Amino acid sequence: MKKNLLSLLLLLFYRRVRKFDAYRLASVDLARLKMSLLYIKGIKTSRLLLINLLGMVLCLVFLITSLIIFHTTLFLYAPWSIQTKMVVGILFATIYLLISIWVFLSIFSQDKWLHIFHADHMIDRLRKKSYQGDGSKNNGYDRREEKIERDQETQDV
Repeated sequence: MKKNLLSLLLLLFYRRVRKFDAYRLASVDLARLKMSLLYIKGIKTSRLLLINLLGMVLCLVFLITSLIIFHTTLFLYAPWSIQTKMVVGILFATIYLLISIWVFLSIFSQDKWLHIFHADHMIDRLRKKSYQGDGSKNNGYDRREEKIERDQETQDV
């Protein structure tokens, strides 16, 4: 009797497991599909980054070449005194330094990179989901954010 009961329980358990087998296969297929989509998006992003990088390198080569030719012709053929050429050279160097600093800060800013990779939208969605989740105040995060918003509004006024 115990042997038959145990066999029946094992048979019922096996049937239950086989029913979940279809769900397991579906979840594995879904995971494969999501990974394939991520892989394709990764390839697309890599391709766009490579195209942008090559374009930037080409523009940099043209810029450096034009700057060298411009300054060479300016300092060789301009009928200025040596002191005037030195002042003009220092002025150009200062302008180029300030432009380089501005470009460096704008290209490597965190907000710019988040916007390029659309991570800012993802962060906003995650924040909205965390607010809707359990209704808690998230350790005062809501109050801090409200205070920051109020401070920004008072600064704008």
